[in-house]
Amino acid sequence: MAVIAIPPLSVALPEMRDGLILLVVGTVFASFLIPAAILLFFFTRPSSWGGPLVLFNICAIVLGLVQQSIFIYVIIKTTTIQAVPTGIVIVITAMEFLLPICVQAILLIRLVSVYRPRYLATKLRLAIYIPVVAFKVARLVNAGITVQYLLSHMPNDAGVIIAAQIVWGTKYVKIEWFLQLFDDMFVSGLFVYKLYSSFRDGSSVQDSWRTTLRTLFYIVVSNFIFPIIFNIAEIAVIFYDTNFLHGLVVVTVNCYVTILGVLLATIWGQGSARGTLPALAGAKEGHKSTAMTTLQFASRNAPNAGGQTSQDADDEFGFSEDESMPSMKMESSTRGSDSITQGSMGEEVQEKRLSASSTGQPTGRSRTTLREFVTAVDVQERTDPPTPVSVYASDLESFHTAADAIYDAV
Repeated sequence: MAVIAIPPLSVALPEMRDGLILLVVGTVFASFLIPAAILLFFFTRPSSWGGPLVLFNICAIVLGLVQQSIFIYVIIKTTTIQAVPTGIVIVITAMEFLLPICVQAILLIRLVSVYRPRYLATKLRLAIYIPVVAFKVARLVNAGITVQYLLSHMPNDAGVIIAAQIVWGTKYVKIEWFLQLFDDMFVSGLFVYKLYSSFRDGSSVQDSWRTTLRTLFYIVVSNFIFPIIFNIAEIAVIFYDTNFLHGLVVVTVNCYVTILGVLLATIWGQGSARGTLPALAGAKEGHKSTAMTTLQFASRNAPNAGGQTSQDADDEFGFSEDESMPSMKMESSTRGSDSITQGSMGEEVQEKRLSASSTGQPTGRSRTTLREFVTAVDVQERTDPPTPVSVYASDLESFHTAADAIYDAV
């Protein structure tokens, strides 16, 4: 392939300035692909690295980095007024056509995950997927025709700037951007409709529903809204600006925004799935769970394995909601005495000590009195059947004495 002569300095200087702008913009956006790729591998499971979603993301990252490397090579050569092969313009043009199609393949996989073909009626399935596939095929055919046209009509001695200007003025570039716009609008419309349907549908679980809506909203904004805006800007620039470098800046930004949007959408989707913690053990036994972001807590009023709620259990054992610790309930007996039941030994002693300290009564007890009481309790245990500990006390002092005795005996 022929190598062109150096253009005049008066023509080269404005091109150098615009080329440096393109160099800075493209390099900045391309540098974002490296940390995004690291995040992609960090948040995705190793078992999914061989899947089509991750593979297409990796392919988009590689194509984006290769494209910017070619841009850097061409811009540096042009800025230093060195000759550049004309055929490299055809390579750049082919990559500009194929890279968005590769990204659209990722969106097609995501669309299939939202609108599963086997769950759709035949007419609805055809109405959704025939236009999507038709747009992709038409864009691939248009890219092939464009490359063939440039190979047969591009002069070998035209030079990289003149060759790029010829590409900018062809009808095939306009056809590609219109097809890309219609493709993005159709797919984004399907996602927005699914988003609206999810808002309208109240039968799903609330927390999963909110997470799905949030992830779907991020995907719609990053994958469709921004590319549509830049597609419209590309069409406006190509019709109203004859300088290809001005339009190439918009094309470059659109390319990397689309790649980054797809990467972030994949990270959001995989990150939310990876960050979800499993339910607590109580949830596996029949407890309902209350989800807060990714953490799950067993609900207090949820039924346990025996069909009894935690609130009912609290009421049965005399636990109060406004107390800092469970306390025993003292009930009046029909015999005229107070019955203390269903309490733990440690709690009885702790409540006894708190009551004694608040009333100023001494907490110490005579060891002789305690031994006598333990002997009496031992005799009662031999004659009575084993039942839950029940102590009858006519006054609070006797109750404290009984509690001390049981605690020391244990």
